Amino acid sequence: MPFIIQDLKENKLSDREIAKKYNLTDKIIADINHGYTHKIENEKYPIRIKKGKQKLTEEQAEEIKTLLKTTTLSYQKIADMYNVTKGNIYQINRGTNFKRKKDTYPIRSKN
Repeated sequence: MPFIIQDLKENKLSDREIAKKYNLTDKIIADINHGYTHKIENEKYPIRIKKGKQKLTEEQAEEIKTLLKTTTLSYQKIADMYNVTKGNIYQINRGTNFKRKKDTYPIRSKN
């Protein structure tokens, strides 16, 4: 696993390329990147933030979850606040992205 962490830090290979290199799935690499599995003490997560595709940090995702739980702001309004798409907010709400075991999904049943 230290080699996977190193590959993530070097940011030369995509998650898919790292997965193929170690005969793993993209999801496993993403989970390691976010510290969901194989977490190393004193390592900052996510190890890398993907350029283009993933623009949110773990902290921002938690803020979005709080907004989904405590406000009636639309998905689009929340997306505009974080400069992401409405689909990104939908995925967080459904638990597709930034899923935590402690959360119940969907976070909000209506948009």
